[in-house]
Amino acid sequence: MHPTPADSAPITINEPSIEPKKKKDASASSSFLLPDWINKKHWDAWHSCSKRKKATDEQKQLAVEKLDGWRLAGIDYAAALENAAVGGWQGLFKPDEVAAKPANGRPANTNKYAAAAKAIWGNDNDDERTFDA
Repeated sequence: MHPTPADSAPITINEPSIEPKKKKDASASSSFLLPDWINKKHWDAWHSCSKRKKATDEQKQLAVEKLDGWRLAGIDYAAALENAAVGGWQGLFKPDEVAAKPANGRPANTNKYAAAAKAIWGNDNDDERTFDA
């Protein structure tokens, strides 16, 4: 049996069966919501690197849980996210804990001269540390 002219007609690109399939819109299918306590600008900057762009909702949620754990522990989670964004890191790393400094900028060290004072005066009592010069 030979094909009839209607059966052998060329297929044009305007026919619906030939249209290319559209890619799923990742943002439309995403159920991930960024908590309001996370800086969106830093989050978006962190996710701008090629490997982070491909992060699944589950991976994003794990990152939020990590940041939330640090937040509840009093660790500067915002600095961790900012450092990751600025450094172009894929992961989140706990920021270095910096000791608090007094207003004068010098670290408080009340026992710095305790050993010297004891060697000079022989005791720790402030009242007996006076002498006539």
